[in-house]
Amino acid sequence: MIKSKAVGLTKDLIMSLDSCKLEDLLKANQDYESIICSLIYSLGYESVSLKENNSTVVFWGAIGPSTTEIVSFNKNNNELSGSFKEDLKQAFELVFSIEHELSQAMLYPQNMRQDLIKRVQSRIGISQHRYETVLKNWKTQ
Repeated sequence: MIKSKAVGLTKDLIMSLDSCKLEDLLKANQDYESIICSLIYSLGYESVSLKENNSTVVFWGAIGPSTTEIVSFNKNNNELSGSFKEDLKQAFELVFSIEHELSQAMLYPQNMRQDLIKRVQSRIGISQHRYETVLKNWKTQ
């Protein structure tokens, strides 16, 4: 899936919500591929591929020549599993916060903006490095 398309579709979904958990969004929306791909891209993966096997879809992320299995999605119960499941959940919380809280903070003075960013990082439990990675990759261009 093309990064700009996946991120754009997921941004539109996020902007239409007041609050949401990743699991709820996956259960309520048929476009699980775009949602999951956009979150994998936000973690810094250069390309995303998937393989469908009966009711399970396995998502792979690549950085350079190295490809890693990220998560599996069960289409019957709309649940994620895999070693990067929690990373995707954190990425979703962060992009939700970017679109709803932090986008407004761009108008704040530097110290207020940094305080809000630190509070969001603390609430989600992410490092500065993860914050910067997701922020850099959460774009449609």
